[in-house]
Amino acid sequence: MAARSNDRAATADHRPAFDKGGLQIERSHEAVSRLFRAVEACDPAFVTACFTPDAVFRNMPHEPFVGRAAIEQLFTPILAASERVEWVIHNLCVVDDLVFAERTDRFWIDGVEYHIECNGVFRVDQTQQLIAEVRDYVDLGLWRARLGGVLARKRARP
Repeated sequence: MAARSNDRAATADHRPAFDKGGLQIERSHEAVSRLFRAVEACDPAFVTACFTPDAVFRNMPHEPFVGRAAIEQLFTPILAASERVEWVIHNLCVVDDLVFAERTDRFWIDGVEYHIECNGVFRVDQTQQLIAEVRDYVDLGLWRARLGGVLARKRARP
């Protein structure tokens, strides 16, 4: 069973406009929506609480970040630098314990918006109702070019 939405039909909490699935689909969807809310709150601790202790986050095809501490290290620099974050969901599909999310990640740093297009595949541990694995398909070269070293400059400021 699958749930699907698009930008026009999705609500503010990223819930699909239509859902024929059962409890597993609802749990998977809620776990990923919780992550989206945590990211948009710019709260690294809230972000890491969305993951199992041994979770794996991989920006494909790069090496994975394994465990909550590593995932927090991944998110902290961009969230700390951002005044505002919005993950715009274009399409969302839930199949059992998998959530597929086509999105645009938008970050405002020093009043300037930086964005990157992503496709994420999230696997949810149904027992813990937490995210166990993320495979994010994103052009990191394009993302780095768009940022133009803004994070490094912010870290270097006294």
